[in-house]
Amino acid sequence: LLKDESEDICKRTLGFLREMWFPSCVSDKNAGSSVLNKTERFEQMKSVIDAAHKSNNLVGRDSFSVTDILEEFLKDTLKAKKETIREFEEYCQEALNAIIRSQEIITSQAEANTNLLSLFRTLALLARVRPELIVKDVELLCKFLSNQEQAGGVWSKEQSEMIGTVATIYDCVLPHVQDPPELLIKYLMQDLPMLIQYAPTLPLLTISVKCLCTMVKSVGSSGRCAEKMYKVVQYFFAQQTNRLKDPQFKAKPKALMVAGLFCRFSDFQLNLKSGKVSAIEDAKVREVFEKCINEYVSHESLTFKRAGFACLGSLFVRIPRLIQLKEVQHVLSEAFENSSEDIRSLAVTALTDFVGEDMSDTNATSLRNSIMQKFLDNILNCVYCKKDETAAAAL
Repeated sequence: LLKDESEDICKRTLGFLREMWFPSCVSDKNAGSSVLNKTERFEQMKSVIDAAHKSNNLVGRDSFSVTDILEEFLKDTLKAKKETIREFEEYCQEALNAIIRSQEIITSQAEANTNLLSLFRTLALLARVRPELIVKDVELLCKFLSNQEQAGGVWSKEQSEMIGTVATIYDCVLPHVQDPPELLIKYLMQDLPMLIQYAPTLPLLTISVKCLCTMVKSVGSSGRCAEKMYKVVQYFFAQQTNRLKDPQFKAKPKALMVAGLFCRFSDFQLNLKSGKVSAIEDAKVREVFEKCINEYVSHESLTFKRAGFACLGSLFVRIPRLIQLKEVQHVLSEAFENSSEDIRSLAVTALTDFVGEDMSDTNATSLRNSIMQKFLDNILNCVYCKKDETAAAAL
């Protein structure tokens, strides 16, 4: 119903959810006896949010996901009536309590992971709406960030999503944590680099790097921790760039993607004793760009090409004007004209983050529009590719 093209049906559905989840919004005052109790309402909410995550459909011209619709719906509901904030806070507590209880109930590992994933999906959406309500209990989640057994040395798809969802919660909540506890920082410093090292999927890799950079920025905003956090981000970034120079290191494509992600998410400054400095300077970003454009996007190996274009996408977000350079325009045009769908898909991927990024800079927005106009025909042609993932990315 939320995916229905009719705005009226979507509006009625959201009205139904509002009255079901928020009793203070019930218009019929005689309906009190039929209102579900708090735990039952939370289970309803969890079921809907879980189903929304399983739906890949995008809705309307703005390409909203169903979880995006639910997020906006919850934000609007909390603005409408003060009583709804108390009810919403109860749901946050219900989610946290259910997560704690799940550890006390002995079930199979697969069943436990399914239940936890559903709970974390719900908590992640609640955290995006009101992150400050999760702050006081944020330490409870540390054990779920990496405390997962790796079958055959690799996390399963479900485990990867669950860990990534926990990292997403931290990414939302950390900016609202005043003076983060030392123990929390210690756990994150241990777990996030491990996730970056072993992440089997790009989404998990991306949120792991993003969460680490958010931690550096949030904790580093405190004067006494700024120097330490600056050394942290510099250390992990240098670790990747050194691997790119090491002839003996075999996993160079992943190192390039991680270096690009660090460039993307470290666009902030820290106030050190010597003054304000960028977490990762533009000069170092350009070094990664030179490596990427000269050695990876033109490489014969599809694995290297894929890493190169993924890195380019991150660098475009960090320094938008890079996309105007002649060598970049040549690389993108060449990729779009390639007979291989795989190569054309890489060009679409490189533009996706840049085009989709929310930019407050007017110049960057104008640049994005002109780039879209330049490559629009190529992108539209990719919509008719045989491979579903290529067509979906272009669309």
